Amino acid sequence: MLLKILKSLVKYIEDFDHIILISPNYVHALPGIVIKFLEKLTTQTDSRKAFGFIIQSGYPESAESELICKYVTKLVKRLGYNSIGTVIKGECAGIAMMPNMYHKLAKRFAAFGKDYEQTGAFSNSFIEEFGEPYRLSDSTIRKLNMLDKIGVTKIGWHKLQKKHGGYEKRLDAPFAPTPQFDSSDS
Repeated sequence: MLLKILKSLVKYIEDFDHIILISPNYVHALPGIVIKFLEKLTTQTDSRKAFGFIIQSGYPESAESELICKYVTKLVKRLGYNSIGTVIKGECAGIAMMPNMYHKLAKRFAAFGKDYEQTGAFSNSFIEEFGEPYRLSDSTIRKLNMLDKIGVTKIGWHKLQKKHGGYEKRLDAPFAPTPQFDSSDS
């Protein structure tokens, strides 16, 4: 079933000159379903065809998506597409849960979209802007570690857990191996 869906999606996008794929970063990689889709793409001979990526993650540093960026850059070239560019945007872990906190980001992406519509490529200035911070400074890391130790970084997550009845179960380990007791020990 999945293979059929992927094939129909590949067939569908063949009619487009420009393709922009937006994907999350799941632990330093594209999700498996996205990779399966990309593996179904065929080599292009049409010089008008172009491909771009927007990679979103919850990591605070865009460096966490660096390997993905290298992979998709090589993939686009290998498949014969022109590169539109790759945007990496971190710091988006709570975007679905707290959309009101991301108004500025939404406005920046709207400006980015208008710029793309006019130029047909991702502007280097937008790529750099969305990619900041590339790496956190040592002092920022120390501050975050301190806030984590005193529990400040978990306040939002705990609030959501309580709201949805999961707070008391947050430390459960349902898939942990059950200790086996030898009856001769009793």
